[in-house]
Amino acid sequence: MNALHNNLARSTPVSAPVQPTPQQASRRRRRQRESGQLSRCLCAVGLGAVVLVTYVFGCATAAHRNYQASHLRAQLGKLQSGRKLLEAQVADLQRLDRVLFLAKQQGMEPRKALRYVSLMPEPGTPRPVQQASAR
Repeated sequence: MNALHNNLARSTPVSAPVQPTPQQASRRRRRQRESGQLSRCLCAVGLGAVVLVTYVFGCATAAHRNYQASHLRAQLGKLQSGRKLLEAQVADLQRLDRVLFLAKQQGMEPRKALRYVSLMPEPGTPRPVQQASAR
């Protein structure tokens, strides 16, 4: 089969490359030049689009973060005012006159005299021993 292919290739006349006419050559050069300019123009437009999308994305991200920061600042202000209100309520509940009034309502009386109770026996005093009963 290889020999047949070689014979066919030899039997067909080899033609010389066709030289383009000057008009065809100038058209080809013009098309190549225009396609080069078109590709450069498309690259420039693509690059501009990428820069524009990146800029818009950055602005959107900055706006979103700014919104979050303002929301958190507002929430912090609410929490701080709530904390101040709670501190005022605690101070009001700890007032001495209020505590004394509530103690009297519950039947408590002010102490009359101080008495100290020693937890340790006096030295030299024997402690009474009590036997535990098992019932």
